[in-house]
Amino acid sequence: MILARNHQPPLNGNSKMRLLFIISCVVLCQTLFGQKYAPVLVTNGKKFYQHTVLEGNTLFGLQQMYECPVEEILNANPGIERGFTEGQLVQIPVFEKTLMHTVEKGETLFSIARMYFVSVDSIATKNPGSEAGIKIGQRLKIMNATPRVQIDLPSVSRDEANRNVPAPRDSVREKFIVSFHDSIISHVVLSSETMYSISKRFMVPLEDLMSINNLESSRISPGQVLRIKLKKENVNKVPIREVPSVNETKKDSIPVFTPKDSYKIALFLPFNLDSTETLNKGLTSAAWDYYMGARVALDSLEKIGLKAEINVFDYQSRNKNLDQLLASSEMKKMDLIYAPFQAKESEKIAAWSKVNKIRTVFPVSVPSSLLEENKYAYAMTPTNDFLAENLASYIHQLHTNQQIVLIKSEKQEDQLNYEVFLSTFKQMPAKASRPRVIEASWSDYKKYEKLGTEIFYIFLSTDKEKVLALLKTYSEKSNVLVFGLKEWVDYKEVNSEIKNKFNFYYASPTYFSFREPTIIPFHKRIRSQFGVDLSKIACLGFDVTFNTSANLLLGKKIDAGLISGYNIFQSGTGNGFQNKSGFILKFEDFESNKVEWKKN
Repeated sequence: MILARNHQPPLNGNSKMRLLFIISCVVLCQTLFGQKYAPVLVTNGKKFYQHTVLEGNTLFGLQQMYECPVEEILNANPGIERGFTEGQLVQIPVFEKTLMHTVEKGETLFSIARMYFVSVDSIATKNPGSEAGIKIGQRLKIMNATPRVQIDLPSVSRDEANRNVPAPRDSVREKFIVSFHDSIISHVVLSSETMYSISKRFMVPLEDLMSINNLESSRISPGQVLRIKLKKENVNKVPIREVPSVNETKKDSIPVFTPKDSYKIALFLPFNLDSTETLNKGLTSAAWDYYMGARVALDSLEKIGLKAEINVFDYQSRNKNLDQLLASSEMKKMDLIYAPFQAKESEKIAAWSKVNKIRTVFPVSVPSSLLEENKYAYAMTPTNDFLAENLASYIHQLHTNQQIVLIKSEKQEDQLNYEVFLSTFKQMPAKASRPRVIEASWSDYKKYEKLGTEIFYIFLSTDKEKVLALLKTYSEKSNVLVFGLKEWVDYKEVNSEIKNKFNFYYASPTYFSFREPTIIPFHKRIRSQFGVDLSKIACLGFDVTFNTSANLLLGKKIDAGLISGYNIFQSGTGNGFQNKSGFILKFEDFESNKVEWKKN
C-alpha cells in the first residue's frame, strides 16, 4: 500500500527520501495528536479512508459518516459482518465527487490540491485565474475530489501530546453517532443507490419510504435527502449485518421444533361447504385440489416418521367463520398452521400467530409486511421483488456483449419491479465484459437498437397494451430477446391466439410440466387415489405441506419440491421467513419451459 498523493512531476532519489521522511512525521504527528480528518491510503489503485473504530461506531454510522454504502464497506473488509471492536482499522472505499472549497487563511493552490488528492492543474483548469494566486474566501470548484471526512478524535492528555486537541462539535457528533432512541433519520442518497436498495438496507417497505417523503415516484437523485422511519431494533442489527445482501441465504436461521411424540396441524381451506351465498366455484375447486396434494404429502410424511393430528378447517363455513375458529381454545393447541389463500384472512392469521406464538405457513404470496416482527410466519411463495432479483441474476449470467435496455413503465404499480431489477443488477459481480443497463422510457427505447446487433429488452410491466405491442414488434427478430413478467402468460392474446407466436423470458415462483420426471408418478398417484387429473395447485399443496413439515417438524434438509424450490431467507432477527427460490422460464410455442441457471 502507498499513501495517496496528487499527480506531481517525478521525484529523484533524495527527494523521495525526504518525502517519505515528511510523510512519516505527519503520520507520527497524527498518531500522537489525533486526526481531524480520516487519512486516505491507496491499495491496488483504489483509494480507501482509514477509519479507526471508536466506541459507539456502527456500520450504519460509518455509512452515514463516509457516504459509502454498507455493502461497499463489507466488501472491503471481509469478516466485518460479524461485528468489529474498538481500535480496529476499517477501510472505507472513497467515492470521488465535485465540490466547492472556500479558501482559508494560509492555504495555497498546492495545499488544496494535496488536501483533495487532485493535481494543481486540474484546479487551475476549472478555476481560471487561480494559478496567479488565490484569496481568502474565494470559492474554488474541485473536480474528482476525495472528500475530507471529519472524524472523532481520541482522548489525548496535554502531557502526552503537549497540546489540546479540540473535541468534535456537537453537530458533528450528532451526524455520525446514531441515537438508538431516534425513530426518524435523514439519509443523503448516494450515486449508486436506488429507492429499493435503500428500503432493503434500512428494512423499511418501499411504500413507507415514498409515503413519509411525499413522493409520487420512486425515482431519486444523488444528494437528495430522504427521511427514513426506523425501529430501534433495526438500528441495533446493523453492526452484525442483519440486512442480507442479494446473494445471502440464512437457512441456518430456521428453528426446528422441539421433538414431540405427535404434533397438531391445522389446515385452513375455503371449501364453502354449507353456503351458496358466497360460493366462488373457482376458489372452492382450488381448495379441493390443494387438499389432495396436502393429503398425499401428509401420507408421505407419516412414512418418514412424522406423527401428527391433522385438523382441516373450512374458514368460509357459514356455521363457524375464521374469527370464531381463531377464538377457540382448540386453535391455541396447534403446533403448525397452514394459512388461508386470501389476503384479508392471511392478515388475521398473521396477527393471531404473532400474539399466540404459533408458527404459520402461508402457501401463496403475501405482503412482506406480514412477516415484519413476526418470526412465527413462513411465506412459501416468492414475492415479485425476489422474482425480479432472479431475473436480473439470470440476465447478468446470460450477457456476453448485448445491449441491455430496461424500459420504464408508466404505471405506478410497476415501479417496484423496475427498482428491484436495477438495484440488483448493479450489485452483480463484475465480468470480463461488464454489462451495463440502459434506462429507457417507452417513448424512446427503440432508438437504442442501433447501438448494437444484439439487444435484451426488459419490460417489467402489466401494461397489457404496451406488452403486446412490444411482443409483436420483436416476435420474429432473432437478434432481440424480450424479458417480462409471469402475468404475460395469462393474456389470451399470448397463450391462445395462433397468430401471435410470441417468445419471451420471465421469472416464476413455480414450474409445472406434465413431462417432468417427478410429476409423472405423482400424477398417477393422484389419479389412483382421487380419480382426477393432476393440477398445478395440487402440486403446490404437496410442496408446501411436505417441505415445511419435513423441515420444521423433522429437521430434514429440503431443497426442492414437485414444482417449487425451497430457499428460505430471513430479513433480520425477529422477522418472518420468506422462500426466495424461483425459476427462469422461456415462453415459446405457447408453452413455458425451464431454463437452467444458477443464481449468483
